[in-house]
Amino acid sequence: MTKISERYLELKTIFDNFYQLSADRLMDEKSPFKSIIFLPQLEKNFFDVSFAGKETRFSFVVAGDEKAILLGFVKCSPIGPDEKPLDTVIGEFSFNRQAETSVKDPDNDGDPLCIDVPWGAGYIVLNLLYDSFARSD
Repeated sequence: MTKISERYLELKTIFDNFYQLSADRLMDEKSPFKSIIFLPQLEKNFFDVSFAGKETRFSFVVAGDEKAILLGFVKCSPIGPDEKPLDTVIGEFSFNRQAETSVKDPDNDGDPLCIDVPWGAGYIVLNLLYDSFARSD
């Protein structure tokens, strides 16, 4: 296996784990978000989230940054009536092999949020869902 293939698999595993952690946290019976639904299509590199009549897609790709280091990128887009994502981007973030994201932790002096812990994964999903309600798409 090539180094690029290995790196892709590492990042894909982190994305899949991000889905699982956020779904487990936000669909837990103790969660205040009773109507949130996660619809995984991980073999196609995305998962959809349905909440309060809005559907959003979290898509995963791998790309190099300005230093040619492979990172994972997640884009959140609204889903249209045809069940395909719209061109509009609600938000996006990158993450490295340590699951550190480009999203800053508001409670920890701006350190990067990590998507390999339930709190970080759930926080990012909820914030992007919140942003989707601020749009008129």
